[in-house]
Amino acid sequence: MKPGIKHILLVAPGLAGVLIFYVIPFFISVCYSFTTITLDLNFTGINNFISVLSNDYFRLALSNTLEMTVVIVPVTVFTSLMAALLFAKGSKINKPIRLALIIPVLLPSAAVIFFWKMVFPGDIFSGEITEEFIRLPVYLLFIWKNTGLNMVLFIAGFHSIPAVIYEAAELDGASAAKKHIYITLPLISPILLLATMITTVNSFRIFKEIYLLYGSYPAESIYTLQNYMNNHFLKMSYQNLSTAAVIFFVIIFVSISAGFKIIDSVNRVTGRLM
Repeated sequence: MKPGIKHILLVAPGLAGVLIFYVIPFFISVCYSFTTITLDLNFTGINNFISVLSNDYFRLALSNTLEMTVVIVPVTVFTSLMAALLFAKGSKINKPIRLALIIPVLLPSAAVIFFWKMVFPGDIFSGEITEEFIRLPVYLLFIWKNTGLNMVLFIAGFHSIPAVIYEAAELDGASAAKKHIYITLPLISPILLLATMITTVNSFRIFKEIYLLYGSYPAESIYTLQNYMNNHFLKMSYQNLSTAAVIFFVIIFVSISAGFKIIDSVNRVTGRLM
C-alpha cells in the first residue's frame, strides 16, 4: 500500500523533530569542527582535529571509554546469555530474579543511582578509595542495567529455534551442553551479535551514570569522552566540543556498520543451517 497524505501527516511531526533537534544540529557541529571562532566561522581545515587528538584529556577520555567498552561488553553479554539459559524455562522460582534484572531497564537512571549509592560505601564515590576500585560500581551498574534487555532478546531467540532440532539431537544422544554448543549458539548468533552491538553502543553512553555517581569531574580512571564534551560545552568551547563529537560519531558509525555487516553474514550462514 502506497503511503497517502494521512500517513505522511502522521509521521511529519516526528520527522520534523528529528530534523530540527538531531540532523540540523549535527551538520552545524560538523561545520564548527572545521572553523575557528564561532562568530567568524573561518575555515581552518583539520587543525581542530589535530588539536583535539593531541589533547591529553581527550586521549585519556578516549582511552578510558574504549577500555571500559572492551571490559564490560563481553562480561555483560556473557552474563545475559547465562541468565537467559537459566530462566528460559519460566520457573516460578526464577520470576523474582528475572524481575530484578528487568527493573533497571524500566526505572529512571536517577532512581537506579539512588539505590546504587545505598549499596556501596559513600567513600567510594568521594574519591577516598584507590583508582582501581572506582570503576567497580560503574561496571556492576552497567552490567545490571543491560543484562535484562539482552536476556529478553536471548530468550526470544531460544523460542525461535524449532523444537524438532533438539529432539533429533536427543535421539542421537547429545547432552544438554552439546545441544547448546552445536545448536543453540549457532542458531542465535545473529541475536548474539545484535545484543553485543546494542551493549557496545550503550557502553558509549555510560556518561549519565558516571555523572550522577561522581559529578562533572570524576577520577581520571572513569573520565570518558562524554565528560570531555560536557565540560567543553560548559566552557562554551564549541569548536573542541563539535570536533570531539564528530570523532565520537565516526567511532560509533564504524562500530555499528561493522556490526551490521557481521550480522548480515551470520544471518546467511544460519539461514542455510535452518
